[in-house]
Amino acid sequence: MDRSDPVDNVGNNTRREVVMAEVHYGVVRVGETWAIIGDQLRVGAYTTRRQAESAARRLAEQVTGVGLPVRMHLQDDTGQLHKPTLLS
Repeated sequence: MDRSDPVDNVGNNTRREVVMAEVHYGVVRVGETWAIIGDQLRVGAYTTRRQAESAARRLAEQVTGVGLPVRMHLQDDTGQLHKPTLLS
């Protein structure tokens, strides 16, 4: 154990690793409309993918404002889900 690490009064290393959370949003087709999905989230019934993507970007701006990185996954018109884009 490196003695420069914080040690509690019984000799246990008290160093804590901070794990940075990431937020993931997806813009996907649901039937005839487009929606924004995420962990415990499903928002909207947008007519076009572009409308849903714009709304997802606005939503991501709120999250990046508190310091969390956001990745957006976009589904194309053929149904293929593309590699996520880091927005922050």
